[in-house]
Amino acid sequence: IRGNLSEIRALAGLDGCPHGVDAGDRITPQTLEASLELAAALARRTGAVTAVTGEIDLVTDGTAAFCIRNGHPMMRSVTGTGCQLSCLTAAFAAASPARPLEAAAAAVCTMGLCGEIAYARLTPADGPAAYRDRILDAVYRLTPAQLEEGARYELR
Repeated sequence: IRGNLSEIRALAGLDGCPHGVDAGDRITPQTLEASLELAAALARRTGAVTAVTGEIDLVTDGTAAFCIRNGHPMMRSVTGTGCQLSCLTAAFAAASPARPLEAAAAAVCTMGLCGEIAYARLTPADGPAAYRDRILDAVYRLTPAQLEEGARYELR
C-alpha cells in the first residue's frame, strides 16, 4: 500500500484532509511517531507493507519500519511522482519478492534520491516541467552504488 498521509488515514478509516490528496496531513518530526503507528496498524490489519510519503517517508510491515529522509520539497510541485513511486515499488517488489519491506524501502529511497539529483541538475531558468524530466532521467541513470551511497534512512 502506498500513499501520502491523507490517503493512508482514509484507508485506515480515519478522517483525512478534505481538500485533496496532496493537502493537509503531513509527516513531520512532530507527527512522526503517530504517523508511524498509523502506518504500522494498517500494515498489520491488511498484511501488506505500507509506505507513507511526505517530508519524511515511512515504510513498515507492522513490525519493523524504515524512516526515510530522501527527497526534495519541489517533488510536491510535479504531478505523477507518487504514481512513479508506486510503479518503482512494484518493480522492486517483483525483483525481491522474499523481502517486500526492504524492496519497498529501496524504492522509496530511490525516488527520493532521484528527486534530490534532479533538483541539483536544474538551472535557474528551469521549472517543474524540467524538474519532472530530470527525475525521469535520474531514475533511468541511477546506479546501485549511487543508491547505496545516497539513501538516508533509519531502521526502527
